[in-house]
Amino acid sequence: MKIVCSKSDKDKVELFLKMVDSGDDDGNGCFDFEEIKEICVLTFQDFTSKAKDDEAGGGAENEDENAILKETAVFQARNIFRLLKYETHQEIPIEAFKRAIFTGDEETRKTLRQFCCIDNDFD
Repeated sequence: MKIVCSKSDKDKVELFLKMVDSGDDDGNGCFDFEEIKEICVLTFQDFTSKAKDDEAGGGAENEDENAILKETAVFQARNIFRLLKYETHQEIPIEAFKRAIFTGDEETRKTLRQFCCIDNDFD
């Protein structure tokens, strides 16, 4: 996913989370583990596609690459839940997620900003 040019990181976060929540089937204002994992997969696919395009390929080419992509997404999703102090069977309210992007410790802020495809040059 690409973030439309916004004036501030807060605007970028709001836009990203609004886009994600509007595409969510349950639209409940929370992230469950599968939702976080799927967003990670999409983001990683976008990054690998760009890298492959640079090498004239595009995207994960085989089952091994897809498996690694999915394993990486599961790892990242678990890490997000750990950083926000939620169990993977719980749902994370988007408002709690948003607060942590700006007020969490450095590791949490960096991880969540990367999840939202936002640079880690803090405002």
